[in-house]
Amino acid sequence: DNSPVGYNEVSKLAALDHPPLQLRTGCFCNPGACQEALHLGDEDVKNNFLTSGHVCGDHHDVIDSNPTGAIRASFGKGSIWEDLDALVVFIEKMFVKKYGLVDHDAVSYE
Repeated sequence: DNSPVGYNEVSKLAALDHPPLQLRTGCFCNPGACQEALHLGDEDVKNNFLTSGHVCGDHHDVIDSNPTGAIRASFGKGSIWEDLDALVVFIEKMFVKKYGLVDHDAVSYE
């Protein structure tokens, strides 16, 4: 239905996956950049606090159908290809197939 999936929900589902995935979620200690990336004006941020009590670090991940944070997966020196594969499988299993986000007949893999 094109509605956003909150970062808190994704984080909890990822932690329950096998193998569990650890994702960074929220605004990553940079609320100004988060506000800009999500195209939130100062009034939006103020209203999120006044109507829902949303503050940095809480679990109010979607307010009035608008996300309040993001999700980051990080890969580093110790990461292996299977880590990336696990993330891709998780996203496909939980969101692409479940919500039909991709019309596989319309996608060319050539």
